Amino acid sequence: MSVDESPHPSAEIAAFWKRWEGQTLDDRFLLGDCLGGGADHAVFATDYHVGQPQHAAVKVVLADAHAAEGLIARWAVASKLSHPHLLRILSYGSATCCNLDCAYFAMDYADVNLAQVLSDRALTAAETREVLDPVLDVLAYIHGQGFTHGRLRPSNILSVDDRLRLSSDSLCPAGQSCWSPRAPEAYDAPEIADGDISPAADIWALGVVLMEALTQRRMLTNESVPPPFREIVTRCLHTNPAERPTAAELANPAKQVAVRPVTPSARPRALRAGYVFWACSAVVFLLLLMANKLFFSHSNQAPAPVPAPVATSKPEPAPPPTPVHAVPTGRVLEKALPEIPSKARNTIHGTVRINVRVRVNREGRVSEARIEAPAPSRYLGNLTLEAARRWRFQRGTGQEWMLRFQLQRDETKVAAAPL
Repeated sequence: MSVDESPHPSAEIAAFWKRWEGQTLDDRFLLGDCLGGGADHAVFATDYHVGQPQHAAVKVVLADAHAAEGLIARWAVASKLSHPHLLRILSYGSATCCNLDCAYFAMDYADVNLAQVLSDRALTAAETREVLDPVLDVLAYIHGQGFTHGRLRPSNILSVDDRLRLSSDSLCPAGQSCWSPRAPEAYDAPEIADGDISPAADIWALGVVLMEALTQRRMLTNESVPPPFREIVTRCLHTNPAERPTAAELANPAKQVAVRPVTPSARPRALRAGYVFWACSAVVFLLLLMANKLFFSHSNQAPAPVPAPVATSKPEPAPPPTPVHAVPTGRVLEKALPEIPSKARNTIHGTVRINVRVRVNREGRVSEARIEAPAPSRYLGNLTLEAARRWRFQRGTGQEWMLRFQLQRDETKVAAAPL
């Protein structure tokens, strides 16, 4: 989901796009859940069936024939760019759906973005470096190809299959204005007001993103940025575009500030691609170190996940006890707890609450189970749902129950009540 998609649109906008769910776009894409949107665009979950079937996302933009032609031409050029940290555009076109003309493009499905992390906490210096390096790498590539990104925001820094990726739908030839006029944002360089769209504007936005990553706030004084990134932010936010460094210069290791090195076996810790928290609750918004699914990895390696920031020689904690327990009395005969890998459990901060409503047949087995509200983590939600389906009740119970799971780092609690 790119910056122009809000995960919490207004009720009216949300209702409008809700009606699109279940529709087939261009006889190719079945529109699943709406992941967010605005007045004239939205992103939906979908499946892509060219070659190896895969989970994908499709962005729909309401546009007449002329506007759609311009969008498609831009996406066609952007789709030819290839970089390990650039989000792939899988397909694009125009169509009529729900009696409205639109343009669309399908892209890799992103599990989480940096904005979701920053809504919960700031990044550490090591995590910021792990974000900065691939962003600089892909920006240097984009600028070297004669393009600007134009929408560098935390919400456009995404996680796809263990790798950081930058959104690609906003790419525009340098010097051209490819976007509709809008109110200035903190990420916009001062010269954009005069129509100057250049790679230097992306560097300004990078400085704002770094400041926000480290402080959770935008456009403070540079002194608020902790060392060693203060110098980088100061250079990026120079009011004179000519005085700003290029992405290639910042990507040069000899010019980068030093931070505590990350061991070769450590993988980035800022986000987890293995179904990290989807924005539902500020308290349980994020699982920082999801096992086997990390926000990104270095472009040429896929090391084993190490959730702790510093390597340790202590043995890994033993996995939690077998999560199925017999209950000798009461209407619940057997209950099951989610089978959470120990490394994933170690990433839980506070309490993750997931409520599952189950329907029990007369044999005492769960015939239907569903999560009562969107789970803060799809990964943990799926594990919890699987556990709920294994519950057993007395014969003849035949009713609905609410199973309230509380997932914590050290234990999992559950309370059951008939409805």
